[in-house]
Amino acid sequence: MKQGFGLMFVHFPNGDLAGHDHGWMSRQQLRAYGTDDESFGYLLDTLKSLNLYESTLIIITADHGGHDTTHGTDMFEDMTIPWIAFGTGVQPKILTTQVHTTDTAATAAFALGLPIPPEWDGVPVYEAFGLPVEEREWPVCQ
Repeated sequence: MKQGFGLMFVHFPNGDLAGHDHGWMSRQQLRAYGTDDESFGYLLDTLKSLNLYESTLIIITADHGGHDTTHGTDMFEDMTIPWIAFGTGVQPKILTTQVHTTDTAATAAFALGLPIPPEWDGVPVYEAFGLPVEEREWPVCQ
């Protein structure tokens, strides 16, 4: 295994594509998500086989929600996405703070010990690590 590896981004586009083609929560989209879930399982199995699973932080999210065959409005369905973190340093619990899409990069940077540029809109999801929550006075994604 190569040394110095610290970050991997994996994108599964098929669920999004099926949503645009056949509608959000359509049978075709759910089938695509099932295939994505299977592929994600292979990644987890590989991490386990390489003894990396226990020392890996995994964040699962989406770039947007949707309705009908589109997205981009301020509808609840368009603005709501999953955000799941587990692994190294994460406290297993349901988060009480609102998480924004832009928080994902900030959370990854925080976990990697990298500085967070002041111009970023996102903030680390400290609550996921059992740390005090940073209050926000403005919604990021509207």
